[in-house]
Amino acid sequence: MTSDAWTETLRDLDEGNFTSLQELLGGPDGFDRQIVDWHDEGRFEQVPDLLAEALSCACMLGRTETAEYLLDNGVDPYAGMKTGLSGPHYSVSGGHFETVRMLLDRNIPLEVENMYGGTLFGQAMWSALHEHSPGHPAIVKALIEAGAVVDPGYNKWWKEQNVPDPDTKRKIGDMLQHLAGLEEKIEAARTEVANAEASDSKAALAASLKALGGLLRRLPFMRTGSNDAYERAASLYCELGLPLDEAWVKRHIGINHEYAGRLEDAERMYDEALALYRQHATDETLDYANAVRYPAVVKNRLGKRDESAKLWEEAHDRYVKIGPGGLGEGVAEAAAWLTIFALDKNDLELARKWFEQARKASSASDDPETHKFIAEVEARFRQATGD
Repeated sequence: MTSDAWTETLRDLDEGNFTSLQELLGGPDGFDRQIVDWHDEGRFEQVPDLLAEALSCACMLGRTETAEYLLDNGVDPYAGMKTGLSGPHYSVSGGHFETVRMLLDRNIPLEVENMYGGTLFGQAMWSALHEHSPGHPAIVKALIEAGAVVDPGYNKWWKEQNVPDPDTKRKIGDMLQHLAGLEEKIEAARTEVANAEASDSKAALAASLKALGGLLRRLPFMRTGSNDAYERAASLYCELGLPLDEAWVKRHIGINHEYAGRLEDAERMYDEALALYRQHATDETLDYANAVRYPAVVKNRLGKRDESAKLWEEAHDRYVKIGPGGLGEGVAEAAAWLTIFALDKNDLELARKWFEQARKASSASDDPETHKFIAEVEARFRQATGD
């Protein structure tokens, strides 16, 4: 690339001519390659402000890998705002969900304002109305789940807007309505906790904390608060001599950890919950079967295949015993995983045995996700066995 191209690139970055810059550099792939090459050559060292604008440009264009490369090399996500919008604001504005997802996975600040006073959420709402892109509903959802501050007035405001795309209008409206309802329920649950604390009833307090934890876990950014409530409830259930209630709460702490990718913490809580069931449960219940299923899942994710297989066999047997016909979804899932394990060991006869059980259980279920999973396992089974 010529020195003239470098000079023009600097001018385009300074003036915010991002689309023109991409065309100058040969389109999306050329842009990605040239920005990275120039960075590796050290060309941006004398113009750090324009390097920040290169990140904003990549975000505006939805060039996720280049944006990630620049972030990995120390570029501040909010430094490039010569045009009034930073890289994160541009990614939101353009409806580039994958770029937004990458930025959120890096836990960037959410409340930094553009030159017009708009946060990322405010930018998403404005752009969904005025610069519609199919990616905007998913971006709004991701920002809510990440903990962006959502002014209560947005719910009423959005209802009053003439949104060009009816699907976007409905999806975002439903999200705002759901969030408003959830926040009301959480506030009511916090009041119940306060009332229970005032009543000095451990049983009432444990129950109210359990309910609060269940509400808080519905949004990822609230899961730490959910675990705090659950942990208090678990301690109270232990004091009250209610080990199965304690086990239920601990299992849900484990679920929160698993969703957050903290697999070792999830395994620890699942194991504690299952130990309580093993010591105190006297009946075959769905809760007991679930208490076996969850550690089976996470131990497999941690590479503990033998431990997982034993638990899946136990989970299978316990799901079979629930109700007159067993729980089809649970039986199918357990048998399907045992099919996969057998295929991995090239034990085709054992795989046939487990797959037949998975197929029969799935046919007795009306759960679409179960049918989808069994279909995926069937394709793998047919390929391996030729059946």
